[in-house]
Amino acid sequence: MKKQTKRRKPFPLRILPDGAACAANGCPPPTVLPSSPSPSSAPPDGTCQMRYRIDKMDCPTEERLIRRRLESMPGIVRLDFNLLARELIVHHRLDDSQAITAALAALDMAPCPLAVEAPKSAPPPVLDIRQKITLILGGLSAAGAEGLAWIGGREDVAPVVALAVLSILTAGLPTLKRGWIALANRVLDIHFLMSLAVIGAIIIGNWPEAAMVIFLFAAAETI
Repeated sequence: MKKQTKRRKPFPLRILPDGAACAANGCPPPTVLPSSPSPSSAPPDGTCQMRYRIDKMDCPTEERLIRRRLESMPGIVRLDFNLLARELIVHHRLDDSQAITAALAALDMAPCPLAVEAPKSAPPPVLDIRQKITLILGGLSAAGAEGLAWIGGREDVAPVVALAVLSILTAGLPTLKRGWIALANRVLDIHFLMSLAVIGAIIIGNWPEAAMVIFLFAAAETI
């Protein structure tokens, strides 16, 4: 005699708005993260706009530094970043926008004001001829310092120190400058940490390592 099994009724499908369907079935609703305003969104009421081309801004490190500097200024309402195009739109209620330009220039960002409706321009070359020469010179000097230290067995002799200093002042000077700017604005970014590592290596007498690490960082940033 076959045992009859009771068929279960299919679970009724209910279409609920948003994440309520998940909540009804025992799982938490999806979390909606707030999104930052895009450059194409409507500007806040009663604000003026300043648009900048910032060739030295290409990653969240620079964005964080700029936000820290500008958002603390009275009259700044919103910042719209486009890192791929290296552009920034500042929505403000200031009588004179020169304060914004001066603040960006103080961060060594070399801002270039653009017309708000101007078409996007192609990014310039990563390195000009002067930067290429300084980077190559810094790399050769760092390699020379490492080679002399390895051959002579000492890192504190005059030729090694001279080559290391030359490398730091050529390839590494922009990193040290941006590290100081970050410290002055109380932002502990990668440039500050790299500057701290180089200074520490110099203090303990590892001149070739100080030159090589800052050269490699500069080369990595270029790549």
